[in-house]
This record gives sequence, C-alpha cells and structure tokens, in this order.
Amino acid sequence: MLKNVYENKTLFFKGPYTITFKEGIFEIFGAQPDRDEKIVIPENKQVPVMVLKQGKIEVAENYPKGVTEVNGYPIPVSWDKLVEKIVKNNLNTILILGATDSGKSTLTHYLVNRLVAQNKSVGVVDADLGQSNIGVTGTLGLAIFENKIYNMQDAKIFKSHFVGGFSPSLHCMEVLIGLKKLVATGLMNSNVVLIDTTGLIDGDNGRALKLAKIELLNPDLVVAIQKKDECEHLLKNLNNQRIFKVGLSYYVREKTTEERKLNRKAALAKALANSKSMKLSINKIKLRGCYYTTGEKLEIPENFSNIILHLEKYSKREGTLVVLKKQIDSKKKKELAEKFGKLKIFVAGQEANVLVGLLNENNDYIGSGILEKIDFARENIYLQSNVDASQIKSIVIGSVRCDLEGNEYGYFEPGIF
Repeated sequence: MLKNVYENKTLFFKGPYTITFKEGIFEIFGAQPDRDEKIVIPENKQVPVMVLKQGKIEVAENYPKGVTEVNGYPIPVSWDKLVEKIVKNNLNTILILGATDSGKSTLTHYLVNRLVAQNKSVGVVDADLGQSNIGVTGTLGLAIFENKIYNMQDAKIFKSHFVGGFSPSLHCMEVLIGLKKLVATGLMNSNVVLIDTTGLIDGDNGRALKLAKIELLNPDLVVAIQKKDECEHLLKNLNNQRIFKVGLSYYVREKTTEERKLNRKAALAKALANSKSMKLSINKIKLRGCYYTTGEKLEIPENFSNIILHLEKYSKREGTLVVLKKQIDSKKKKELAEKFGKLKIFVAGQEANVLVGLLNENNDYIGSGILEKIDFARENIYLQSNVDASQIKSIVIGSVRCDLEGNEYGYFEPGIF
C-alpha cells in the first residue's frame, strides 16, 4: 500500500515490517535511504523513520498497525553538534558513557551513519556483554563500517574478545584487556573508533571500571549521554580529558528484565546454531579461566581412589585441587585436608552447561561452545559447538551456564576448579 507522509513527522515501525521508500527525503539513525530502497525491520526491533521532506512510502496493507506516528524528530540537536566536533577536530577515539537504557547504542548507531556520510570509516567496539549489537553474547565485539547501516546486528564482525559473562562486574580485568586490544585493532583499520560501554556507571565496580577504561584507553573525547546528571560523578575528577555532554533521544525506551533475557536467549541460540558434540584431548589444547592443568599432577593414593578422580598441586597459598567423583561428607573432607593441606574441592559434573570461548593458534576468538563434561581420568573434554574442532587450540572457561537454545541456568564461579 502506498502511503503519503509529511515532513516534521517521525514514524516508528515495529518489526517485523518491510518499508519501501518511493518519494521524499527520509532519515533512519542518521542515514538517508535511496529512492526505491527497501528495508526489512526484524522482529522485536523498532525503527524511527524521520520524514525530512514529504513523499510516499510503500507499507503493509494493515497500516497503521505496527506503526506509531509522532510530531517532530527524536534526535537531539546535541547529537549533530557532536558529529560536527568529531569531524572538525579530526578525533579518533570516542568513549560513550551513560546509564542503562540511556540510548548509548542508538547514539553510536547515529554517529556511524553520520560519519560514514562524511567519508570516514568507523570502528565500533561494543562492550555490552549481555545486550551486544555487535558480536556474540558474552564477548566484546568490533565492527568496521564504511557504508550506512540500518540494523547494527547486521554488521560483519571484524574481531571479538571472549569474556564469558553477561556482566562486567566479575570480569573487569578481562574486559579491560579486550577493550585495549579491540580499540587498537579498530584504530589500525578505521578513521574513528566509537566505544559503546555498558550502563554500569555507579557503585564500586561501576565507578572503578569506567574510570579504568578512560585511563587505559585515553580517548580523544568522553561523551556523556544523560537525562540530568547521571554521569557527573564520573566526570568531576577527570584531568586533561575532553568531555562532551549530550541529551537523550525520546526514541529510547526502557527494556524490561524479561526483554533483556529474551534478547540474550535469541543471540546465544543464533551463535550456537548447528552445534555438534566433539571430544578434544586436554593434552593438545590449552585451558584458560581455571586452575586445572596449571599445576603438578599427583598420584591418587589407593585409599582415596574410590572418591578422587584427579589431584593437582599448586603453590602453598593455592593448595591442592581435588576432583571428586561425588559429594563427600565433612569427615572425608577433614581426612583429605590432613593429607593434602589446603584444598580446592570440585565435584565432577559441575562443569556441565558452562559457556566457553574457543581460540585458534593465534589466540583469536573463533566461536563459543557449551561444555558438556570433562573426563578427568582420560583427560578429554567434551563440548558442543559449530566451530571446526581442528581449529581449536585454547578453551576459555566462562562464568554462566546455558544451553544451545540460549536458556540460562545460573552462575558458574570463575576459578572454582
């Protein structure tokens, strides 16, 4: 159906939806579609189409179902001023701060399209582990843009860094290492790098992590997107940092906890699609994120062989890893402590359904998998993944449990074994 539309209006289309632009001038996240260009909006996505000059669009026969029309444009003037500042000053690294649901990813998307229109190649590092638009859930992702894009999830991933959790709180070190690597790669392959951070901006971890990112990356510009003063506690004591404050778009809406969980589920299921079971020899790969295989393997005493699968000794401070066949009572634990000193007790089977990252010989992330089990006696590891097993040289143990459909089963303590 052909629909007449008028300037100074914004149409919010909720996916799934298909639009074809026939006449007029329009803008979507800072990009202007061409005449007769068709865009497809995926399910659970909402896209704002700004009408800059009246014209005609081809829409569904049941219009206006799935469409909300409002007066004016949802993009703050401060966003355009930010674009001007980046271009005028030839800035290379831009770090974006903001609370949860403040529109950091929307701002990032807008900047990408506006900057590529200025003939700049743009790298985007997505640091949102749980709600990533670029890369696999549980990873940091880098994409390079040279052309306009309407859906950031369609971006081709240039490089990823596996963290293994959905929140940075338990993985601050790994997040900082990954960001440093990805930003450096982005700078080598694009004119501008945008760093889209998480909404964790307060509390001990939030403050420390955000300030560490700024100090480590030393961006040319720190952008604070805030409704009032949500980021001020992070900005007050910055020295020698250029700061630019922008307002929120009224397009941005708050996501519920359930929506976030469903988004993670869909993203995980997509990343793990077509996975197959595989067996890998622990002697031919490296394990990260655990103590297992980093110490001295001990012989299991005969009187403990009925309960112990594996013994491994570390420093006096770290003690001894005891992998048990099943749970034991306090009396048995006391006997073990008398024999081996400080203990790190792990019951075989606890590793099931843990999310893992898979690396190649260059330590590059090549995909994720789900740990099925570790055969400690035969030194084999079983997992499900769609990655070519021959390419796997290292396995990084994550901190969340899930299945191939993306269902989550809780937390797995880092360093428990």
